[in-house]
Amino acid sequence: MPSIIILLLIGSLAGTWLLSGIVPAMIYYGLKLLHPSIFLLVTVVICSMVSLATGSSWSTVATIGVALL
Repeated sequence: MPSIIILLLIGSLAGTWLLSGIVPAMIYYGLKLLHPSIFLLVTVVICSMVSLATGSSWSTVATIGVALL
């Protein structure tokens, strides 16, 4: 039962961030920071670092990889 509460809290937090403009602001500043010509290289480096830190390449692809699509 506690896992359902955690999922509900995460969903409400994500909705709150989206409505308050935090998610669009992160996208805007992220695109300002990252030039399209180096996007692929930076994506590979970020995914590699997260994969080495967590020890799981599949979860990295499922989270960071999808977010950087």
